[in-house]
Amino acid sequence: MASMETKEELVFRKQLFLIAGCSGIVIAVGYAFLPIAFAISGFPLPSEASQWVTYLEGKTNIWWWIIWISIITNILYLPFAYGLYELLKKNYKALIMISGVLFALFVFLELSITWTNYPAIIELSQKYNLASSETQKLVILSAIEFASASFQTPVTAFYTIVIPSLATILASYVMFKNKAFGKTIPLIGFISGICNVISVWGGYFYEPLEKLVMPGSFLVLFWFAGIGVKFIKLSKDQEF
Repeated sequence: MASMETKEELVFRKQLFLIAGCSGIVIAVGYAFLPIAFAISGFPLPSEASQWVTYLEGKTNIWWWIIWISIITNILYLPFAYGLYELLKKNYKALIMISGVLFALFVFLELSITWTNYPAIIELSQKYNLASSETQKLVILSAIEFASASFQTPVTAFYTIVIPSLATILASYVMFKNKAFGKTIPLIGFISGICNVISVWGGYFYEPLEKLVMPGSFLVLFWFAGIGVKFIKLSKDQEF
C-alpha cells in the first residue's frame, strides 16, 4: 500500500508540475501581448463615462481580447502558485503558503472587480449608442461612471500591483533558500516585485517613482517563463 501511495504521489506531482509549467509560460506570453493590445487600443484610458463611449468606438474587439486573455492568465495563477507550494513546502511551508494565498487573493479581486467592470463598460457603451432617449442615455452614463470609478482609487493599484508583487517577492525569497531554481530567476522576481511595490507606495510621495512599474512588469514575464520552463523539466524528471 505504501509503494502504491508513493507512486500515486509522484504521478500527481508530475502532472501538477506540467500544468504549473504550462501555466507559467502562458501567463508570460499573455503578459507580453497585453501591453501591445493596450497600445493598439490607445492610452491613457478614459476617466469619465462620456469619454468611455467615444473611446470604445471601433475598439470593442481588441478590448474583448484584452479581457479574455486577462481572465485566462488570472486563472492560471492558481495552478502555478499551487505548483510552487507543492515543490517548496517541505522546508518553507508557511512562507510559500502565504505567497500562494496572496496570489489567490489577487485572482479573486481581479476577477470580481477589474474583469467584471470592464465588460460592463463595453456593454453599457453599446447600449448607449442604441438608446432612443436622453433619459436612457443619462442612466447608462451613470452606470458607466460607477463602473469606471472602481479603477481610479488607490485601492485598485494595491490589489492589482502590490498584492501579486508581495507574493512574487515571498516566492522568490523561498526559491533563493531552496536553490531549486538557481539564483537568476529568484533575483528577477525580487527586482520585479520591489520595483512594482515602490511604484505604488513610493509613487504616492514622489510621482516619478510610478514609472518603476514598467521595468517591474517587464521583468516578471521572465520570472513566470523561467519558472514555467523549470516546472516542465521537473515534470519530465519525475521517476516512478
